[in-house]
Amino acid sequence: MQQQISVLVAEPNFLFREGIKALIGQEAQFVLVGTCENGNDLIERLIECSPRVLIIDQLGESFNLELVKKAARLFPALKILSISSFTYKTDLTKALESGIASCLLKECSREEIVEAIIATEAGERFLCG
Repeated sequence: MQQQISVLVAEPNFLFREGIKALIGQEAQFVLVGTCENGNDLIERLIECSPRVLIIDQLGESFNLELVKKAARLFPALKILSISSFTYKTDLTKALESGIASCLLKECSREEIVEAIIATEAGERFLCG
């Protein structure tokens, strides 16, 4: 059996964070190693949990692209998947330039989220929406 993909979820919204946790818990190929509710704790959680994939909403008040750039610089093996409510193509472009490998809309399906985590961990770019 293939090694499970370790995932850290960085999301300030309780309901969305719990939904992603539930999805990850139902998929045998994933293991949730932690969560983070705000940017102040992100780097510390990355050190503690050593995830292979970080799922983050970098457009909210709690996280931003500067923090994403810092995480990408400090943890070069980390693969970053954004799940946000992109409204403009410029947001998507800035996200990809900051070190985010894949981008999903919060409206994406369960199947797309699962595919995106697998593709992102494999070093592939995954875009939906």
